[in-house]
Amino acid sequence: MFSPKRYTGETKTDQKNVSADEDAPRVYPRRPVLGWLALGGGALLFGTSSDAAPDAARIAGLAAIIPPGGHLAVRAQDGLLVSLSLTNLEVRTSRPPKLALRNPASDGLVTITFPAQSLFERAVFDNGSGPPTPERPIETRLSAPSRIVVRIPAGSAPIDYDLPTLLDLAKYPLAVSPFANQRPPGSPEPTTEPPQNVTAIEAPWRLILSPEGTAVFTAARTPVTRNGRTELWHARATTSGQTPGQLPIRAIWTPDITNPLDPNDWAAKAESASLTPDHRKQIVRKSTTENPAQASLLLVSPMGTSLDLEAVWTSNGLIGWRHLSWLGRDNYVKTEEAGYLFPFGFPATLLSITERVFKDGLAFQRKRFFIVVRVPTVDYPAGLQTFAGRAQPFTGAATSTIVSPPLAELPQNDRFVSVLGANGAPTELRYQLALTTKDGRTVSADLPMIWVDDTTGENPGNLGTTMAAYAAAEEPLRTLNLGGQKVGFVEPKPPEPGVPQEDRALPTTAMLISARLATKEDGDRLAAFPDLVHADVHVEELDAFSGPAKVITRLSYEPEIYLDKGFGGSANPGDVWAKVATVAPPGFAAQAVDPLQFALSQAAGGGMAAPKFAVDALSRVHGTVTDLTNIAQNKFNPEEYFDLQDTAIKLLGAIPLREVIEIDDAPSLPSDQNIPKITTNRIGDDTVETVVTWKPKLKAVPVGTGKLCTFEPATTDPDRRLHLEVKITASADGSTTSVVRGELNNAALVFVEMIRQPIDRLRFESRDGGKPSIDLKLGTPEFKGDLRFLSRLKDLLPALPGGVKIDTTPTGVKAGLTLAVPSVPIGVVLVQNLAVGVLFDLPFNGDPARLFFSFGTREAPFRCTVMALGGGGFLTIGLSVNGGPPAIEGSLEFGAAVAIDLGVASGSVSIMAGIYIAFGPKTNDKNEFVGNTIVITGFIRAVGELSVLGLIHISLEFYLGLTFKKEGTEEGRVEGEATLKVRVEVFLFSTSVSVTLRKEIGSGVDPSFGDQISASDWSSYCAAFA
Repeated sequence: MFSPKRYTGETKTDQKNVSADEDAPRVYPRRPVLGWLALGGGALLFGTSSDAAPDAARIAGLAAIIPPGGHLAVRAQDGLLVSLSLTNLEVRTSRPPKLALRNPASDGLVTITFPAQSLFERAVFDNGSGPPTPERPIETRLSAPSRIVVRIPAGSAPIDYDLPTLLDLAKYPLAVSPFANQRPPGSPEPTTEPPQNVTAIEAPWRLILSPEGTAVFTAARTPVTRNGRTELWHARATTSGQTPGQLPIRAIWTPDITNPLDPNDWAAKAESASLTPDHRKQIVRKSTTENPAQASLLLVSPMGTSLDLEAVWTSNGLIGWRHLSWLGRDNYVKTEEAGYLFPFGFPATLLSITERVFKDGLAFQRKRFFIVVRVPTVDYPAGLQTFAGRAQPFTGAATSTIVSPPLAELPQNDRFVSVLGANGAPTELRYQLALTTKDGRTVSADLPMIWVDDTTGENPGNLGTTMAAYAAAEEPLRTLNLGGQKVGFVEPKPPEPGVPQEDRALPTTAMLISARLATKEDGDRLAAFPDLVHADVHVEELDAFSGPAKVITRLSYEPEIYLDKGFGGSANPGDVWAKVATVAPPGFAAQAVDPLQFALSQAAGGGMAAPKFAVDALSRVHGTVTDLTNIAQNKFNPEEYFDLQDTAIKLLGAIPLREVIEIDDAPSLPSDQNIPKITTNRIGDDTVETVVTWKPKLKAVPVGTGKLCTFEPATTDPDRRLHLEVKITASADGSTTSVVRGELNNAALVFVEMIRQPIDRLRFESRDGGKPSIDLKLGTPEFKGDLRFLSRLKDLLPALPGGVKIDTTPTGVKAGLTLAVPSVPIGVVLVQNLAVGVLFDLPFNGDPARLFFSFGTREAPFRCTVMALGGGGFLTIGLSVNGGPPAIEGSLEFGAAVAIDLGVASGSVSIMAGIYIAFGPKTNDKNEFVGNTIVITGFIRAVGELSVLGLIHISLEFYLGLTFKKEGTEEGRVEGEATLKVRVEVFLFSTSVSVTLRKEIGSGVDPSFGDQISASDWSSYCAAFA
């Protein structure tokens, strides 16, 4: 029982309320005040004055908790320290005093105001190296007073006006803000501070909490003492019929909505504040418009609030909040903010944990950040991606990096997630990835990523900053190092029934990734997808030729055909999907070659062909291709495929391949054999066999300089085709073996429209680039045009037997046959000692093939007799496939001889006249053609002999010759030579005399004096007269 006039002492003085702005010479903390009250046995102060206690204005925080007309209640035994104020209630001075409604038709309110319930401390940021010791004193912020407002329902009877009755809070319903109760979906969030007549508990700092109106507070009416100890007075929120863990709590206000903090204030920074202003605003919005937090403890006391609550939300932004505090001091605060890992799209939470730790005698708060992957698997629907997902090789991804180490820096939308590296410096966190490729296989790699909040990440229009930052990042941060794992860059083409699925996956060493925005928003999904810039791959069909240790095949998706239009249809029936080029690997000089080229040497091709393939694209159907525009339309143009403008690509060393392949009749794919087929087969686990098969169709065309030679293929398939096969086997240890085979059948070379040389068969095989084996069969030469008169001779020229391999060297093969012909009458002419020869020379060094015909030789000329006259000679003709000047050498002599024998004397005399002709190309030291060499010589030779009795012999020989000679670009000259030889033999004595006269005219300018005598000879000459 108490009355309004009962105080702790006998002295009575009026005590007015003192505001915080009035002068206070000394301020007393709450703990000493409670101690003084305990010494006096405790007291309840109603009203505004007391003689035994210090002025209320001098007690820390008390002025703020006593509203106008309020009364201070202090109980030292259990630390009770609150103020009470009444609304629509009056005290009736009955015995005992009663508290009654002034207006029975309205509710009465009792407002219980508490001192500050929360102390906000500055946290230290821990970047993973451990919390630094904070400077003393640690900066803090104190919350404003809090209040519990209970209602005395309208029509209630008067109640006892004493402290135990007023502290029996469970009897009275709470007065709460409308925002503290469950409201219909779509209701607005708070925009103004709650009024003074509703419950409002500021814990934590700047966050006003309230239970629902169905909740009640329970408090001890009198001090509770057990075992000699009295517990601190407190009021605990609960809901009748439910456990404390199910108590809904809403944040109904934060001053950050209308009175924001300075962004540079430590209390506004995420690194030093357990809750940021944005956190508090989100908690207010989400708890009042979505669902409340659930508290297992909400306890208010004069020493501060104790909290144990947790909230989970599903909308963007803050999705989790856990708060533990004891008597106004935060012990553990956790926030979870939804976001995504860019660009792979894993839903991930930015987790911040602020917790109290002990170090160096201090108990302070440290704050750490983590990234926690909420969903470790994602898929990439084609319908949300530009180009229907064709711009990247992945259909989904998974990560095994679920929880990051403590972050070294606060994540931003424009920088990679970083943690402390081994050297103690921040480094990008590389996430372990398992990526599903278009063919269903999985590859493993790691890559750093950027964390973006979900409000930014789910809207394509908000991702500009992140997209720009990622595109500008260094390539190593965007490169997937795959170490040769096979990647299916496109969906496999469905096989024909009964045919096994063809594996078009490519061993990939690295893949440079970018990002591409989604075509639209799709709820809880990152509005961007990975995008392939380029990939460094091993195209096994090309590695065998280009050498994987020297170049890297780099591919990117073809933008105009594949990305825009996909596979099939009228736009891309050839299923072209990638462009390829080559780049130098690390350690080599930088280079870029487009298209990728590789070639067979003339030697590897057995001299028959040296094709150089120019590959610039990949097709799902045809593998490595070029001329992607035509291939995409299932058309093949050899001009583009082989870069046939290059004149070094020749058949038989001289016939440009572009001239003999049928181009006008452009074939349709895939059935035509004109396009090379490059296939790769694995033999066991460590051997790869690459086979190139090419069977182009040939046509008859004049070739070479001046079109003096015509190439004629067979007229029917398959002989009309050039058959070429290259098989290269590569082992895991780096060793390779190669086999090159080729065949040309029933072709012919026609020289100057007069001589046709059939090539019945030309086969070759070369292993490992070594000396090839040749199977050459030449048909019988045919004379045409003006040489038809030699038809009789044609019958004498035999065909070379098949399978003959004659004089094969690393530089070429020569196949030939010489046949001695018996005497042949041709009209009045008798030909004797005739040897007819045929020689086909096929070099391997790229020189043109040549055909030689010979009638006799210089060493063994044929002989001709016409009536009483006789003579002889030889003729050799060499013709080149490239149509260059023929090589011709020949000589023809004719004359008469008379002999007489008189017994004691005998003698003979003969006279011969003849002509020698030589014509052929002349080359310089670089084997370059510089002109023709022409030699024409006419001569007369007379020989006479006389013998007397066999003892005396006299012989006389006279030679007179005139030669015209011209070499290359030099001027022609004429040389004349006359020689007389006389020999006399008498018994044992002999002597001879020879006299020669040589003259030369027309050889250009006469030599100068300096040309005729050297400097040393001239010095010697001058010294003789010194």
